[in-house]
Amino acid sequence: MTLRPSAIRVPVVPIVVCLAAVVIAPDMPYVGLPLCAAALAAMAFDGRALTAVLTASAAAGAVSFLGGIPAAIAVTPALAAILVAASSLRKRSALRTTAALAFVLTAVFVAADVFAARMTGMVFTQFIAESTTQAASAAAALAGSEVVAEQVGALAEFLARTWPADYAVTGIISAVGIVTAIGWASRRVGVSTQRLPRLDSFDLSPWVLVAPTAALVLLAVGRMNTPAIVTTLGLNVLLIVRPLFVWQGLAVTADWMRRGNVAPLGRIFVYAAVALVELLFLGLAMIGLIDLRANLRKIARSDEAADEAPGPASGI
Repeated sequence: MTLRPSAIRVPVVPIVVCLAAVVIAPDMPYVGLPLCAAALAAMAFDGRALTAVLTASAAAGAVSFLGGIPAAIAVTPALAAILVAASSLRKRSALRTTAALAFVLTAVFVAADVFAARMTGMVFTQFIAESTTQAASAAAALAGSEVVAEQVGALAEFLARTWPADYAVTGIISAVGIVTAIGWASRRVGVSTQRLPRLDSFDLSPWVLVAPTAALVLLAVGRMNTPAIVTTLGLNVLLIVRPLFVWQGLAVTADWMRRGNVAPLGRIFVYAAVALVELLFLGLAMIGLIDLRANLRKIARSDEAADEAPGPASGI
């Protein structure tokens, strides 16, 4: 019996992509992990599940060798979660898979830094304070401004108080990138999987408004001579939900551009401007917040269409 060349062909490109991407994953998980996800999913969906598992194992070994135990703690469970997510997306909701993945990634990122803190002989909070001070000082040096240099202490204190939001947002962004990458890989090999909603049809549940409302209440209470933890909790909740409202605002913008027949180049320019200009980022969050209350796109929502036949949920 002779084997066809396609049956014994080694998927070199996905293997190389995964092994290269895993190197940057500890420092930029929102870039490295989605690239790994695309490569692993392409192999798994193309009938090479064993190759995908072996590649993930080799990638975990490589990151452990290059980055040490903390990097291995952050990346190895993430690679396993990617393989599980790829299998799960054949039947389970992409939104729920993304939420579960974001929770797992946030937990492993925190665990990695907890272990890194123990290796340096510091408690976790002290490790975070040291890291944020260094990051703020580096930003001040890069800016070369005396005003920025004077604000290093305040910036470091803010970052040290909002570390939970930092981990959570990194986990959310990484999870969205991973699920999107898996969906892209499935299309490339002709496999049907559950996918995230199209950007212009994405719609949060109005119940999400409870989170920023609670955050604002906590911030207001925090000004009444209450423990600092109250303000810290409010800040973290606000920062964690902000990307959700930005995405809602981006969905509204995408819908407007679709209706206005904006050319692809124009859409790329808009998305690039949003990514680079903080004011636009905040503006999108406000548009998303308004859309949840005013329904700017006139989307049929469950609370507005109770008399209609039940269908797939449009929000989270």
